[in-house]
Amino acid sequence: MLRVSGEAAPPERCTSYPLVEGRKAIGQVTISPEHGVVSFDVTGAHTDRDVGVGTRERRLRAAYPDGHYATMPHNGEWGSEEPLPEKEYLVDRPGAAFHFAVRDETVVGMRLTALFSNC
Repeated sequence: MLRVSGEAAPPERCTSYPLVEGRKAIGQVTISPEHGVVSFDVTGAHTDRDVGVGTRERRLRAAYPDGHYATMPHNGEWGSEEPLPEKEYLVDRPGAAFHFAVRDETVVGMRLTALFSNC
């Protein structure tokens, strides 16, 4: 159960929060009232296979050959800054999935999302 300090009640729907501290690694988290933290938007952190924002697409695919491209990148989920990602590469892991936004053959965004998320 999600707890909020003070008098405020927890949000009734999924809400994303930018981090104040630690932004060099994680930019924001998404919290579900039912499941707690269900997503991290990565800014500077790397996966256990040393893939992160700035990694070349060829290196991403070599590190995660079991991944696949989404049929259509998630519109609006990568923000409103132009240009938006051309592709999204998905890598399923037990209980979660990595989402890699790719533009110009380079990872430009990365997210770790829980598979049980209702967001």
